[in-house]
Amino acid sequence: MRGGRAPGQAEDAEREILEAVRAPDLPVAESALDAADRRALEAELIELKARFEDQDRRCHDLFAARSAAIDQVEAIGGDARVAGIEERRGTTC
Repeated sequence: MRGGRAPGQAEDAEREILEAVRAPDLPVAESALDAADRRALEAELIELKARFEDQDRRCHDLFAARSAAIDQVEAIGGDARVAGIEERRGTTC
């Protein structure tokens, strides 16, 4: 075992690195990481985290609004009542 890791864990870690860097082997991955602009990557990470948090908050807000709308529809009689309203709306147009 290298570094206290089981061989399977080392292979998994290597595979994850290669996929993340999109490199065919570890020497190419190491070269890519050495050439990477750390500050630019950190700035991009900060921006992406902020965007993710905004999108996640928006998703939660939309889900809450949807749930509230469903609750309101069910409070007035659910799907059958809405179907009746839609049917009347279609016949009056």
